[in-house]
Amino acid sequence: MPQACHDKSGIRVRPTIENYFIGDQYLCQKECIIDNGSRPVLDWALSLLDMGNHLSILDVGCGPSQKIANRLGQHENISITGLDSPEATTLAKRFNPRGTYLVCDLDSDISIANASAQMTKFDVVFLM
Repeated sequence: MPQACHDKSGIRVRPTIENYFIGDQYLCQKECIIDNGSRPVLDWALSLLDMGNHLSILDVGCGPSQKIANRLGQHENISITGLDSPEATTLAKRFNPRGTYLVCDLDSDISIANASAQMTKFDVVFLM
């Protein structure tokens, strides 16, 4: 596995699919956080959904999408659309090939508007 590129302070720079490591996002934290707290919230939110119906889900800031793909990717009646960086969406496609993943700079109104033009209506939106 290729080495991640880091600056002198240990922060990842020039991320690509070759050097992407999900743990890099936690390098600035003083202690290791195994669960960032979103898992119980996701479990609660999913418990409210009727998994028997067709659902169209938007996952904003999907990252590699392991949580959503793990729980919902195997359901034929659920379609998932994720928005995130090129690196994250490339990984998300590996976790859930049935999903639709759009590259979007979530800090840019123009990028969000461009991504929105490619989307339709959703039953559920996750922002985790």
